[in-house]
Amino acid sequence: MADEYEQIINQIGNFGPFQRLIFILINLGDLQTAWSMLLPVFINAKPHWTCIEQPVQYNVTNTVNITQKTNVSDNSCSTDCNIVYAPDFTSIQSEWSLICDHKFIGTLTTTLQMLGVLFGALILSQLSDLFGRKKVWYGAIAVNAVFSIATAFSTSWQMFSVFRFIVGFCLGGLLNINYLYPMEFIGPKWRPLCGNIGLWQIGVASLSLFAYFIRDWRILTLATSIPPLFMLLTWWVIPESPRWLAMRKRYKESEEILTQMALRNNRSIPEFRNMRNFVEEEDRKRGMSKKFTYFDLFRTPKMTMYTLILMYAWFVCSAVFYGLSLNIKNLAGDRYINNMIGGLVDIPAVLLVIYTANAPWCGRKRTLFSGMLLAGITLIGVLFLKLAEKSLTEVAFGQATVALAMTGKFGIAVSWSASYLIAAEIFPTLMRSIGSGACSIAARIGGIVAPQFVFLHEIWSPFPFIVFGSIAIISALTVIVLPETRGKPMPDAIPEWSWTSCKDSKDSKHSELPMSDIHNNKVDIDVLDDNHLEQSSTEILLKGQTKEFFAV
Repeated sequence: MADEYEQIINQIGNFGPFQRLIFILINLGDLQTAWSMLLPVFINAKPHWTCIEQPVQYNVTNTVNITQKTNVSDNSCSTDCNIVYAPDFTSIQSEWSLICDHKFIGTLTTTLQMLGVLFGALILSQLSDLFGRKKVWYGAIAVNAVFSIATAFSTSWQMFSVFRFIVGFCLGGLLNINYLYPMEFIGPKWRPLCGNIGLWQIGVASLSLFAYFIRDWRILTLATSIPPLFMLLTWWVIPESPRWLAMRKRYKESEEILTQMALRNNRSIPEFRNMRNFVEEEDRKRGMSKKFTYFDLFRTPKMTMYTLILMYAWFVCSAVFYGLSLNIKNLAGDRYINNMIGGLVDIPAVLLVIYTANAPWCGRKRTLFSGMLLAGITLIGVLFLKLAEKSLTEVAFGQATVALAMTGKFGIAVSWSASYLIAAEIFPTLMRSIGSGACSIAARIGGIVAPQFVFLHEIWSPFPFIVFGSIAIISALTVIVLPETRGKPMPDAIPEWSWTSCKDSKDSKHSELPMSDIHNNKVDIDVLDDNHLEQSSTEILLKGQTKEFFAV
């Protein structure tokens, strides 16, 4: 399917006016995902409050009353006082008094949102393969917007948490489909560039502007939830993926869309016969092939080691990336400016990876190692900065902490892009989608625990940075044993089970399964999604770290 489809795309235009329009419209979904994902930075912010103890009158005699002086204290958790929140902004913490003994609830709500992202990534991505990109993408946009709006009318933190879980569920699917959907319209020549251009960073920066001018958490939620509904009006503009239609044998619909693309790009209409024949042949092979599962990632000690190292690297990237994003509310200075800077540092990080990952003197492995090490050292540096706090002014300490945190975020953004490249190149062809899927699950788990790491700030402010820095340094040390994949052919052969307890007579007949077996119908092709087969290593680069994924 890959070669035949690419030939058709080359004939009708790799990135003509029609594809550019689709690419721009689908990328507008990045704004919704960025707003929804990082909205807790502002609507779950810890407020400043004053504890006012009520005056008490003592009747000493029938004629003498003694009144005790009123005590006022900041951020006190005394039970014998009236709490008055600062009027500079509102959040769910001030709405439902999620402070003191209930301060863990705010973190819990964000954790539930990230848990929803995990389930959404697993379920909605599969649904998009079954029912099409278009239906699932628009459905996720609509449900996300509806429940985001419903969040603004929550009457309790329990209701709020349920709505945020559903929002996270939709985000899990959108993060993947936002990347894959437009790529299926674009030719291979333009995929490396388009794969790195997204609106996630713009979404993060614009969220800071929304939050700066809208200080009420309910209105801010509405302001970032209603605009995505206008995306539904593009239903009649954006067609279903012609690649998905062809693989589902809906040839007429696929050919109509490809014909429309050719006419809009002022190109001649191509011949579709070869594409039909190829799909039929591939379908016949699938019915006779061997299936692969996640267990096959652990066929040999070396393959097991590579899999675990990459899964841990993705876990670290996600935990540190989202942890630093959510911890911005605890940094000194203006949190609106800090959040904007935190989003914009991702742009140079991705551009740097495009250069260094393909440079002969650097490559993928050194890029990943350097990014992890930079993040680890700078974040651990916050600990030493804290120890030297007494010798610094309050302003200097705060600014230095912000600088180290942003440098760490830059480093982890570099690492995340590089880790995508290596994961796309290190696994055998027929197990590449499974390997990337395993890493993706690890990353989602990292996103779930990220809010809990941030909560360690309540114990001691440097704790989150110590955790983030430590796990990043450990990951940097482990990736040293990974092979360099730049300029090397992607592995095709499947190694046999070499663990003593796992050897099987039917698997031990050959040392490996070569790609020639594919043509003899011995190996499963169904596990390989076309989106992974036809992408070169450079094309796997994301639209930004957080797009994360997020696309596998």
